[in-house]
Formats: sequence, C-alpha cells, structure tokens
Amino acid sequence: MVITRNPRILLFLLCAFVATAMLSCTQASLQSTPKTTSAPITAPEDALSIDIRHYGLGPGSWHLYSSMNTAPNGDIYIGICNYSYAMKMNEQLNGAHLVRYRPSEDRMEDLGDMQDVTGQRGQDNAFAQSKIHTPILFGPGDYIYFGTHSVERDYVPEEYKPRFTEGYPGGHWVRYDPRTDTFHDLGIPANGESLMGITLESKHQKIFATTHKKALLVEYDIRTGKSTIRGSIGEYPTRMIGSLSDGNVYTVNDRGWILRYNPDNEKIEKLPLRIPSGSHEAELISIFALCTNPARDRLYGISTLIDEPSVKNVIRGGYLFEFIPQTDSGPTLKDLGNAGITDDPVLSEAGLYHAMAYGKDDKIYWASPTRGRPVHLASYDTRTGERADYGELWFLKENAYVHAIFAGCTGNDGMLYWGGLLKAENEKKWDNEVVLISCDPKSLKNIAKK
Repeated sequence: MVITRNPRILLFLLCAFVATAMLSCTQASLQSTPKTTSAPITAPEDALSIDIRHYGLGPGSWHLYSSMNTAPNGDIYIGICNYSYAMKMNEQLNGAHLVRYRPSEDRMEDLGDMQDVTGQRGQDNAFAQSKIHTPILFGPGDYIYFGTHSVERDYVPEEYKPRFTEGYPGGHWVRYDPRTDTFHDLGIPANGESLMGITLESKHQKIFATTHKKALLVEYDIRTGKSTIRGSIGEYPTRMIGSLSDGNVYTVNDRGWILRYNPDNEKIEKLPLRIPSGSHEAELISIFALCTNPARDRLYGISTLIDEPSVKNVIRGGYLFEFIPQTDSGPTLKDLGNAGITDDPVLSEAGLYHAMAYGKDDKIYWASPTRGRPVHLASYDTRTGERADYGELWFLKENAYVHAIFAGCTGNDGMLYWGGLLKAENEKKWDNEVVLISCDPKSLKNIAKK
C-alpha cells in the first residue's frame, strides 16, 4: 500500500510542537505578541491557589509533554525534555531526563539522562535523545517503561544543522528498575522514528506506541523482547493511544476516526466512530489528552481540531468524549460537549488540550485554556455528568499564573499533579522551566454559573 502524506499536516506537526515548547521564551509561538499597552494580568478573587515544585535540573530549557504518571507505591515519574541545545543555552548535546517525585518525602530525584541510557553520548553528529514524549507506564515486575524522541530532529537553529550528518537513529524503548536504580535500553522499534503515544496491554504483555513522523503502530513484546511494526495509523502521528480490558488497543487517525488494533489477529480496523468536532470539519482532528477509568472499560479524551495547518493554525478544539468498546450495540462513543469553559470553541495557541487526569472521586480533571487569561481547571463527573470550572490557576505566593499545562496525573492520596509553565508580569524567572503543580481536589470550589 502506498501512503501519500499531506506536507501541510507534517509541517504543522513540526511547527506546533516547537512553538508550544517555546511559548514562554520566544515570540515564535502561534499566539501573537502581547501589546505593551495591554492591562496587566492579575489574580481574581476566586483564583485557585496551587503549590509548585522544581525539578532541580539546573539552568537550561526544560519542557514536558504527556509524560507523567503515578506508580503503585505513590511515587510520581516525569519525563523532562531538554531544549537547551536547540535554544542555544548549552553547546553540548544532552538528553531528556527521567525524574521522580516522592510526595511522602517531598523529594525530587533526577534518575538519568537519555543520552547516557541509550548509549548515544558522544555521537554528536546524530540528533539527540532529548525528549521523553510518551506517557510513563508501569509493567509487570514493577518495571517502568517509556520511549524517547528528539528535539533537534524537529527544531534546531539553521547554523547548527550541518553538524547532524547522521540524522536521527530512532526513538528507544526504555525500561527503568526502581529497585536497583538501573535503566535498560530495549532498542529501536523503527529506524528514524520517534516514539509518541504509548500504552501497555496487560493481557498480551505487550507495549504499543505510535511514531513520528510516519505515523506507525509499533509493538514491544515484554516476554520475548521482540519489536514489530504493525502498520500505519494515517498521516498524522497522534500522541495518544490506549488499551482497555477487552484486550484491544485504541487510537485515532488524522481525521478523527477511532482505530482498533486486535493483538490476536494482528489487524488495525477503522471503527465507524469519530471523535467529536462540534460544528467544525477541520483539516486535522486528533487527540492530545486521554485517560481511562480504573476498570479500564472506557476511554475519555479531548479532541483537538486544527484548521489550515502551517498557514493560520486555527485551533478549534476541543470536545470531551467517552468511548466504550463493548455494549449491547457494539462500541459506542458519546460526545460530552465542548471542553472549554465558555461556549467559544476557537481558542488561542495555548488552546491545545494536553492533559487529563482521572480523579479518585470519579471525576475527570483537565486544564482548560482561555484566550488571554491563565489556564482554568475543569472537571466532568462520570457518575452524574456534572461539569465544573474551578477558576484560574495561580501560584499566589509569587503572583505567577499557569500559562500552559502539558501533562497530569492523580496521586495515590488523591492530589492532582500537573506539569506546566508559569508566567508573571515583567518577570522572566519562569521562562524555560516547567514545574510540578499540585492542588487538592477536596478544596476545589465550582465558580461556574448555575
């Protein structure tokens, strides 16, 4: 089968990810430069106060995408991307870092640099393993699994490009053993491809991932250590993929149609179900945020709609949905409405919905962007269908607000944890560093008008 790829979509992928990564430290983002005459952003009376923790990685340019999860013992693992070389803040190529936060001790630990883990240290003519873009997985034997990606393959200053004569070797499967504090490089499943979305299907003891740029579905068999390319999932490499209790794996193609991979017959099937897009028919319909309920018999996600990729990058999303793979009438998908806090679905550059978390109270929490204001925290009660808006997220101790959130998870104690960027008026100290954000859902107050 010959696959023709839309160059505008691929160009958007490059531009959008780079712009999002640099949105607090460069005006190359999609959001227009703030006018100097605009009124300062101040905290409203109903602002939601947050706590933060620094990852402790030192000077540089640090970001994250999707890569955060809570281990069975309560430790929180986070994959931090390293933009320092691309942002001309470091002359040496360095890798992404896996870090661990222990809420019980309020302690942050740097576990390792992926250049060292993958054996790529010193290979200065190859794009670095400078991103962990996948979610974090917890597998049998208490091992931790994830995959790597590269900042430099998608963005590097023009004058740096000639050095990279070897290109990108490809993203690695990586396993970390917390008992011995050791990493194991499990190899590259697809040469030249980065790993994006990832999920572990427990029935078959296999890990599945989506790749960038060719949008492949790849598999790692935990029992045998063998990697296999299972096929194409379309033109756009969605960063989200999930597995459910029925033993199947689910993702979407670039037009928003749900795809099902059955590990038993090894086939990818397009279901007659499409994630919601409101009244819009966007050129690109995908997902950047996904979560499952504890029983793993349904998926919740937020669609992301992009019109005119690489031209105007008009973001028209997202829309909350629920997917149930098995009902009396077969697989079903329910449109739960606009995920925004207003009825206006056309959002700013920060309008990509990057993070969701399933709470201990059976509510889905997500970061809801707004136009020109700080991020709001919102929720959907899976038992009652009730929606809530808890207001703008502010680190009031230093009068800084949450500008964007890229990953999230729920702690074993019920606390909500997010990875995001802060901003403050006339202050640059928050530029180039994502922080760990936390808030207690027990203290949340719905400010939405009834």
